[in-house]
Amino acid sequence: MTHIITGPSGFEYTLREPGGLTYKHRKLVLKKLGMNADLNGNVDVDLGAVMGGLEEAVLTVAIASWNVTHLDEETGVRDSDVLQIPLHVPENLDQVPAEDAAVLAKATEPLRKILMPEFGPDPDEKSPTPPSAGSAQR
Repeated sequence: MTHIITGPSGFEYTLREPGGLTYKHRKLVLKKLGMNADLNGNVDVDLGAVMGGLEEAVLTVAIASWNVTHLDEETGVRDSDVLQIPLHVPENLDQVPAEDAAVLAKATEPLRKILMPEFGPDPDEKSPTPPSAGSAQR
C-alpha cells in the first residue's frame, strides 16, 4: 500500500502506508539510529542521539519510489537520471530539495509512530533509582 505526494519542487514521492511496513523496516530505522530492539519492543537508547537522525531514518524506509534526479551543486542544474531510492542508496536522500523534505517529514509522521518505540518510565519498580533517560518500551 502506498500514496503519492508531489513536493513543491514538482518531484513525486511514493510513500509506504503504515500497513505496508514490516519488522524489517523497524529494524532498519533503529539500526540507523544506533539502537537495537527485541521482538517484544524492548529498547535501550540515548534520546539525544536518536532525535538527530530520526527524520532521515524514517524517510529512508518510507520512500518506496520517487523521480528525484541528481543536482550538480556547482551549476545548480539537475540531470535527467532518476536516483535510486534512499533504502538502496541512503546518501541519495541528500538530493531531496529542502522544501520537499519538510512536506515529506509531515507526511511520514504516522509511519514514525509505528517505527519508533514509545518512551516511558522503566517498568522495573524495584529499581533504586529513577528511570534512566535511555529506558524505553514499545
